[in-house]
Amino acid sequence: MGCAAALSVLSLGAVAFGDGATPTPAPSTPAPVKRGAPREYLDICGQGNAKLAKHDVQGAIERYRAATTRFPDEPLAYALLGEGLLVAGNAADARAALVRGASTGEKDSEARLRCLFVLAVLEEHEQNWDAARTAWQSYLDARKSASVDGGAPATAEARIRVIDAVRQQGAVTDEVRKRIAATSDGGVFSDPAKPAPDKAR
Repeated sequence: MGCAAALSVLSLGAVAFGDGATPTPAPSTPAPVKRGAPREYLDICGQGNAKLAKHDVQGAIERYRAATTRFPDEPLAYALLGEGLLVAGNAADARAALVRGASTGEKDSEARLRCLFVLAVLEEHEQNWDAARTAWQSYLDARKSASVDGGAPATAEARIRVIDAVRQQGAVTDEVRKRIAATSDGGVFSDPAKPAPDKAR
């Protein structure tokens, strides 16, 4: 499943994980807009949500982008924009929006958590394991510091464990490749307790 497919949740608002390594879409629900924000901001985000509900992703992106331009200090629009851009297959711009939203999220801890969660999903699908682990840990830390109920702490903890396992397996695979390369000239290297020799020496 590609990143855009996993996040075609976007009308959607969330991503849920099962026990395996593949994200699965959450039920389709409109993304809530936090009360207390400027009325114009609420209206623009609401327009984006309405377009997304009709599967008009580009129209939603335009509205969310307008909200971030008009109200650059309101974080939820960055989360919504990042999600929409992921559905459209634009991971680079999605990452930029999510990072910006996370950095401006002091006004809205729930929006900041949303940005960090989706950012972690994005990095996993891009196989940026270090960045994904950092994002999941940031999500856990932000949730704890904000004393936010709900969210998905168990999901973040599970994803960190999976990423650690993936990185460990990658290190083993790299060592095996070095050992194979060390014997490609007919030489024999068979001591598994020692690292593969550096053939450049």
